[in-house]
Amino acid sequence: MFAVRLTVEDVRERGLTGRVDVFVDGKKVTRCIEADEEAGYAVCWQTDEHGNVVLGQDRLPKTIRLEGRVEIKIRDAAHVEL
Repeated sequence: MFAVRLTVEDVRERGLTGRVDVFVDGKKVTRCIEADEEAGYAVCWQTDEHGNVVLGQDRLPKTIRLEGRVEIKIRDAAHVEL
């Protein structure tokens, strides 16, 4: 199966919570809210050195855009219909 783009909403709607891994340039990244293999980017919540989500002055989570070779891997992909 080939997923080009996924958002956190797609993951929830398709029952993929906890089954999606995102890699940028071969390195696994976490807390992603959107990833696009074709466009080559992933948007993730920004975290501190302890893995906690960083909040901005407005008290909303900050995001970071990572660019490179993006791979979206879905565990048990044979059981998923996209």
